[in-house]
Amino acid sequence: MNIPEYIRRFYPNAKTRRQLIIVVKILVATLAAYLLFIEFDNRSLSTPNFPKPLSRYHIQLIILFGLGMVLNFLLDVSLWRQISSSTQHASMSKAAFHHLRSITFGIITPYNVGEFGGKARQFKGAIEQVKAIYLTYVFRFVKMSARNLTGAIALLWMVYTGKIPEIQTWQAYSILFVALGIIAMYFQMERIIPLISGIVVLGRKFFLPLARITMKPSKKVFWLLLGIAKFFVYPTQFVLALLFFSSNAEPTIGLFAMVLIYYSVAAFLPSAQIIDPLVKGAAGILILARVTDSPEAILLATTAVWGFNVAIPAIIGTALLFVRQKRT
Repeated sequence: MNIPEYIRRFYPNAKTRRQLIIVVKILVATLAAYLLFIEFDNRSLSTPNFPKPLSRYHIQLIILFGLGMVLNFLLDVSLWRQISSSTQHASMSKAAFHHLRSITFGIITPYNVGEFGGKARQFKGAIEQVKAIYLTYVFRFVKMSARNLTGAIALLWMVYTGKIPEIQTWQAYSILFVALGIIAMYFQMERIIPLISGIVVLGRKFFLPLARITMKPSKKVFWLLLGIAKFFVYPTQFVLALLFFSSNAEPTIGLFAMVLIYYSVAAFLPSAQIIDPLVKGAAGILILARVTDSPEAILLATTAVWGFNVAIPAIIGTALLFVRQKRT
């Protein structure tokens, strides 16, 4: 598709777009750091006092949080294995290794593009790797669709129950409508393939193999359900961590629904994996102020969820890469 000349004059090239994205991410991270500094300075925040020794209740929270980490990883791997099997069968262990690899590459690369490279290496041959890049996009789109739908439903419930009076019902319905529209796009995704399969790049039709990928509607429904189940884990872990770090937090439906909204909104903030706790922590303090008055607990809970679900798998993935390289 050709961009009209009068638009092309003002449309930035690829290098400029990358630079703009980096600038925006730096600005968001700086704003997040500033908000945290102001919050800490105004409230004279300090590290929460942990119970010594830990009570049975707090030990149970730690165990459930750890089980959530395992469940989150297994759901992620299962979702990727199901999607990647559309073109090539993969064992659970193989899918797990390459998912760990993608987390490792994603955390050290701009825009998290390393995830595409990590998952593409699960396949042999240039054609299969082109398919893998597309399937990685589907993998991310499924999770985004599940996150949007869940967050929109949670927001509608909060508005109906009067817990977010500043948002009108029609606005909540509009957000839900957009989320459903994105899901409709997800179910019609294969219609995009004919539009791009014929594109010639460097004299070759690199996207032509995508036309051979078939995705049944029943599979897409199953993937979406897996995505929804996976998305529920993060908020559940966050609530568990918040209950551990805060002495006044109560495990209510309103708190859980607000955390669902928080993770849905925070996912759209321009950020990088390595500074995610900073950005999401600041967003959490702003969004969750109505359900808890413990910003230090929010920041710690955000960091704990990120650390156990992203940082630790990235470290494990790095170790596995070194082991494999030594063997070869």
